[in-house]
Amino acid sequence: MVSHDAARPHTGLVTALPHHKTGRLRILATTGVKRTSAAPDIPTVAEAGVPGYEVDQWYGIITGAKVPMPIVRKLNAAIAEAVKSPDVAKRLAADGSNPVGSTPEQFSAHIKSEIAKWRKLVKEAKLELQE
Repeated sequence: MVSHDAARPHTGLVTALPHHKTGRLRILATTGVKRTSAAPDIPTVAEAGVPGYEVDQWYGIITGAKVPMPIVRKLNAAIAEAVKSPDVAKRLAADGSNPVGSTPEQFSAHIKSEIAKWRKLVKEAKLELQE
């Protein structure tokens, strides 16, 4: 886990891992539910003493709502094939990423799940947007 404050910008595993491997940075924990294959020596936050802690960083490609479903499916198939290709999968794994290549419906469900999770946290913590 790489902490941050106003003077220090936040960084993720992709940018921190090279510094960890050279010994210039000590990563205390990763935020995923399980250890990353790119750095199996680094425990998760849950393993480090905060049970149930899980924050995954994820990426995806979305289209506008009016894009016809046949085009969405064609794009999805090409992207999933690329993400799962040996060269791309190897590169992503080296950065600590886990390529998924889900269906449009699965990705939509994931986004909705993330929104619900963070909405609940914001509500329970009584967080408010300050302008």
